Amino acid sequence: AVQQLDAALRGEQARERIETATERFDRAAKYVRAALNGRRIVTGSGQLFEWAFFFQTHPIVRLIPMLINTIHVCFVFGEAPSARLADSVSASTHRALLLAELACCAVYMFFLATRVVYYGRKEFLKRWFNLLNGGVAVLLLLDVIVALSVGPGAVRFSRPFRPLLLISNSANLRELLVAMLR
Repeated sequence: AVQQLDAALRGEQARERIETATERFDRAAKYVRAALNGRRIVTGSGQLFEWAFFFQTHPIVRLIPMLINTIHVCFVFGEAPSARLADSVSASTHRALLLAELACCAVYMFFLATRVVYYGRKEFLKRWFNLLNGGVAVLLLLDVIVALSVGPGAVRFSRPFRPLLLISNSANLRELLVAMLR
């Protein structure tokens, strides 16, 4: 593990110039904290793992699910508040929102699959936030499929679950939630 940490640090130093010993110490502390929080410094093999590693560790790519989820949460404002008021939203607008929601669910499932490949099935199932993320993603997908098959009068049950994906994808929000529940 120390050799893997050292190799990861050398790779980071090649990409960024770390000028002071304090910055190097902070960078090492970040890797140690990530390892202690369950994010492995891994040396998997294969092209699939390399892609999963990229999608799980690249800071810009990690923002994609959070951005998609924020947009998905905002869809609530364009949806009819209840099945009785579904006539207030045109059928084409309703269908467009559902197709956009289906695209959001596809992104959630993709990132969930990359997380399974990155952590491995056993490690993935050990973390409660992975189970929360997977369960909510499946519920959202089922809700969209039912709403597409029934039409504008379908009762939607997924609205309260959408922010949970944002919590499960953000380490800071997860820590806040755990602190609040204690």
